[in-house]
Amino acid sequence: VIGLGCSGDHLVCPVKAAARRVVYLRRNNAPPGTPLARLFTQAPSEITKIKASDITRTIQQAVKSIGTDLGFLPSDVSARSLRAAGANALLLADVDPNIIRLIGRWRSDEMLRYLHVQAAPLMQHYAKKMLQGGVYTLLPNTQHVPQQLLPDVSVVPLH
Repeated sequence: VIGLGCSGDHLVCPVKAAARRVVYLRRNNAPPGTPLARLFTQAPSEITKIKASDITRTIQQAVKSIGTDLGFLPSDVSARSLRAAGANALLLADVDPNIIRLIGRWRSDEMLRYLHVQAAPLMQHYAKKMLQGGVYTLLPNTQHVPQQLLPDVSVVPLH
C-alpha cells in the first residue's frame, strides 16, 4: 500500500479529502467497511457508487466554470485525465519516473504515454543541457580524449 501525505493545500489534499469522505460516510450512518466511493442520494434507501462518469461530469463542470483560460475545453477532460495530469505534475516536480510508475501502478513504460512532450517547463532547458553535455565526436569508432588526460610526450613516447 502506498500512502500519500498532506499536500499543505486546504482543498487539494489527499489526506483531507479522505477525511472528508469518512466524515460524509459517518454522517450518512454508513456501516464500517463501507467503500470511500459510496454515495448517498436524497432518497434514504438509495445507495450508489461514485462512477467514472460522475467524476468526468464534475471535472467538466469545473472546466466550464473556469473558462477557456485553461487552454482546453470541457470535452477535452475526463476521469482518465486525472492519471495523466497527476503523472505530469509529478514529473514537472522532478519526481523520479520510477517513483511515478510505482505510485500510478504501471507495470511497464506505458506511463510514458501520459507524460506529454508539450510539458514546456520540463523541456525548456534540454537544448542547453545537450550543448553543455561535454565534448564528443560523431565520427564512428573514434574517441576524443581531453588534452589534460593525454600522456606527456616528453615522458612517454607515442610510438
